[in-house]
Amino acid sequence: MNSVRFLFFPIFAYMLGSIPCGLILTKCFADSDIRRHGSGNIGATNVRRVAGWKLGVLTLLADMAKGAIPVWLAMLITDHDSLRFCISITAFCAFFGHLYPIFLKFKDGGKGVATAAGTFLMISPMTFLTAITVFIGGVVLTRRISAGSLAAAVALAISSPIFTQSGIIGGCALLMAILIWIRHKDNIRRLLSGIEPALFMMALCIFICPLSVCASPVMDEDVQAYLQAINEIEKNSLEPITRRDILAKSLKAYLKLTDPFSAYLTPEEYDDFKSSQKSGYVGLGMEFEADASGRILCFPYPEGSAVKAGIRTGDILESADGQDMTELSPFMAAVKSMGKEGTEAVLKILQKNGVRQEVRVKRAAPPTLSVRVEKQDEFTLIRILSFTGTTRQEIQTALADAKDTPPIILDLRGNPGGDLYAATDCATLFLEKDKTIVGVRSRAETKLYKNMTIPLNIRTPIYIWQDEGTANAAEVFIAAMIENGRAQSVGKKTLGKGVRQDITELADGSALFITTAWLQTPEGSLYHAKGLEPTHLLEGDSLQREQYLARFCELIEPKTAESAAEKPLKSLPPLILIDKPKAAGKLSWTIQFGSYSSPDAAITALKQEKSRKNSRNLRLWVQIIGYKNDGDAQKDLKKFKKEGIDARLDSEQEAAIRYGVMIGLYPKKDDKLFKALKKDGLIGNDAYWVPVREN
Repeated sequence: MNSVRFLFFPIFAYMLGSIPCGLILTKCFADSDIRRHGSGNIGATNVRRVAGWKLGVLTLLADMAKGAIPVWLAMLITDHDSLRFCISITAFCAFFGHLYPIFLKFKDGGKGVATAAGTFLMISPMTFLTAITVFIGGVVLTRRISAGSLAAAVALAISSPIFTQSGIIGGCALLMAILIWIRHKDNIRRLLSGIEPALFMMALCIFICPLSVCASPVMDEDVQAYLQAINEIEKNSLEPITRRDILAKSLKAYLKLTDPFSAYLTPEEYDDFKSSQKSGYVGLGMEFEADASGRILCFPYPEGSAVKAGIRTGDILESADGQDMTELSPFMAAVKSMGKEGTEAVLKILQKNGVRQEVRVKRAAPPTLSVRVEKQDEFTLIRILSFTGTTRQEIQTALADAKDTPPIILDLRGNPGGDLYAATDCATLFLEKDKTIVGVRSRAETKLYKNMTIPLNIRTPIYIWQDEGTANAAEVFIAAMIENGRAQSVGKKTLGKGVRQDITELADGSALFITTAWLQTPEGSLYHAKGLEPTHLLEGDSLQREQYLARFCELIEPKTAESAAEKPLKSLPPLILIDKPKAAGKLSWTIQFGSYSSPDAAITALKQEKSRKNSRNLRLWVQIIGYKNDGDAQKDLKKFKKEGIDARLDSEQEAAIRYGVMIGLYPKKDDKLFKALKKDGLIGNDAYWVPVREN
């Protein structure tokens, strides 16, 4: 996929940059070929001189857009690891297309100033503003646009690596500046002969020499003191040490002290980290996190090799294959523990009870599928091992197979999280449109992520199974489901990791993994270091699987006494569903929003919907069709009556026995009501109007 992007964006940028905007505009609105007038250049300066300032401004904006648009698209789509390289190549190709346009047979191109400015407007706004400031200063001082352009090109080359902290982008800017100067060779000759050379050089000195000082971050007394301390340590320490070592150790110590989830990686460590993401090496079947003191905690994947070796959630990793892990970040602990599939690692583990243990763990690739499905009589159990790119589709398949057993248990025990975006995608399957899934709260702002798609299932009862090993993206999923009223949870309090890290590559090839935002629940609560309490807490380390499942069954099948205490719905007259409008009896209309093959399934669905729809005072009832044996039919009617649910028998329908869950009884179709119910998510796409007749 990356190779396709690297081919597409540069080609697209070059073709867009090759469009001669100045030539097109002057031919369309001035009926002239700009190449035959003035300097013969197709850029904004010559267009302004020949065709007026309006077309000149339009040409300037169009030429800038040629550079900005492809870079913006590349920044949107390209992944982080290759972003700087991709946008640098894209920016240069757009610029080069303006200089040597294919549509003009690689000649008669512009000088590239506006297109270069457009590219850096997207890449680095501060570099763009610096170049514009120098351009204006050069024009004011010399009264020559070309002088300002040349000064701005130099400003671009100097300020770009300072603001972007990227050698690749800085090299791109330098190459652009050189080509801009080459394209201005005639202007330079005229400048040196038409004005005092000293004046021109003075303009460059006044606006460019101070540039590095202006562009560099202000070096206050604290920074000066820190650099002085590094120099003193380097010169006078008894043990030889380099500045790089001092910097690395100080950054690692500071981040470990202030935020165990952040880390500094040296250039070598960062290279190892990137290689580990792409190589054929595999891990130990678990993820690593840091606790408040910086110790490495183990979070084994359910069914993974670490679990099989006896490692439990929360165990502390002390060493791997003899290498001390206590001073490493979780990122580097993961990298150092990787190896070829099938090989073993010898780990020293400190268990929660204080016992140290040496275990052998076989390296293995993660499971291909992240979802396991187990059907019970009362419910379907869907276990999510981790959230990956395929989890959403796997859940969809499981839901399709489980349609005949409505209640669903989502087992997230031991789920270490995985991909945050995969978890939010999975939440969209169950949440109504426009419901908030998660909030990302940074120092600058709070951004809310909502479900912008049509959900797959908003009616099936959902129960979530959680424990202290449920973390990260899994907690985001749980909070979204619980606080939007879509599910209940059972088990223990989750781990409580509710922060987001971003990777920042530094100029020397090192990197910072920095915590940049808190994750908040849909209602705005922060759960980091606190965890998420379950709806129904089950305490005790010795609880068996059967005890948990028994609790789920209690929730799924409420006690008869509680159900009978519910206020019965207002009685309805006996009804007959009809296909022929001319059938006998008074014609009315109802909305069917569910159809089930057993009375228990219909009762469960109706009770869930009652709690959501009672705020609108909607009348819900059940229509039974397909019975030929009146005795069996009466048994079902009594069962519904015992649960406080109004049910009516359609004795004239001859079909498979079904239980339709209905809303209301109306003298005519009310499309306005139907749309309102659908907009509020109270009925799905499969709901429809049904004509009925009273006996």
